[in-house]
Amino acid sequence: MHKIRNVFIILLVVIILGTMFSTSVLSAAGASTSIQSDIKLAQQSGQQYISQFGIKICSNWENAELANGIACIDLQNNIIGYMFSILKGGSYVGYIVMGNSLYNFETLESVSGAPLPSITGAEAQAIFSAAGDQVDNLQPKLAYLGYRRYYSVYDSGTKQLAIDMASKNVVDVSTLVSSLATPSQYQQNIKDNQTALIQSIQPDYQMPNPLNVPCDNGQTAYGANNCGPTTGAMISEYYNANSFPNLPVWSTDEYELYSTMHCNNWFPYIWGGTAPWNFGPGWTQNAVNHGYNNFSTDWCLNRQFGAIETEIDSLRPMGVMFSYDDYANWHWCVVKGYIAYDDNIIMNDPNGGFQATCNWDSNQADAVITRIRF
Repeated sequence: MHKIRNVFIILLVVIILGTMFSTSVLSAAGASTSIQSDIKLAQQSGQQYISQFGIKICSNWENAELANGIACIDLQNNIIGYMFSILKGGSYVGYIVMGNSLYNFETLESVSGAPLPSITGAEAQAIFSAAGDQVDNLQPKLAYLGYRRYYSVYDSGTKQLAIDMASKNVVDVSTLVSSLATPSQYQQNIKDNQTALIQSIQPDYQMPNPLNVPCDNGQTAYGANNCGPTTGAMISEYYNANSFPNLPVWSTDEYELYSTMHCNNWFPYIWGGTAPWNFGPGWTQNAVNHGYNNFSTDWCLNRQFGAIETEIDSLRPMGVMFSYDDYANWHWCVVKGYIAYDDNIIMNDPNGGFQATCNWDSNQADAVITRIRF
């Protein structure tokens, strides 16, 4: 009975704290609809993170669920992410801080065992009174300034006061400095890391050719005529393992791409499969759905072999569509490498899930290459 009562109390405190923090920030932001959408995407990304890596962080995190997103602000009062409680079988086992769209919905911090950073109104009142301070209201905002740095922020006349949620001391917000990268810095860091990855390959080093793109068998997956979505799924899984962990993996990615690529469902034509003008945009839209806005795409018939070499050397796989009968029939594969001395391209063929090669000189006049770039 005591255990059940304790679980109930923990959940009640989590819900009250979530309401106390998030309500004040949401109303101040004045854009609750978009923020709620932001919270949902952050929670989905956090749930995926827990599903993939939770067991490596804490044994209690296997099959755990996220609950009660609390908005986190920066020193400029901008929402930058959300803190979620992690519950296992109704019991609190930790918390996780997920960035919002400005931080690509990626994990900023995950903590096992430690209590949820919190402070009640009565505690805050007592702390301020002891320090000789007074605040206008006890509706706080939760400031997140980097690893294990949480502050409960309150309005106090023309300035803001905060309580350090670790030391329970009163601090002047104007004296605080964040150790968290700004959104623009965060985005630039991602680009710099990707550039460094490419530039780190020295001339005397063997290029990763072919690229390590997983090989999936579309014949066992969702829907008919699905070589396009399966090709896109293999590219998605490649990027999932290389700096874009929020992208889904097999077979979730193939299922989602089936929709965003309009496979077997593109007007006004009645042909099945994925049109070349839907493949790339469908892939990038799916990436946007998972918080990545930095991909671009284009497609072109009769692409030169040198363009394929450039993309592979830049660590970017592509989709290739071999067309037949004036685009009435086609087949999609992943281009993951090349053999320079005989102009052959190396592919993953989703029709059976195996590696194949073909001579580009013999096929480029009737084949479309779709580039996907970050």
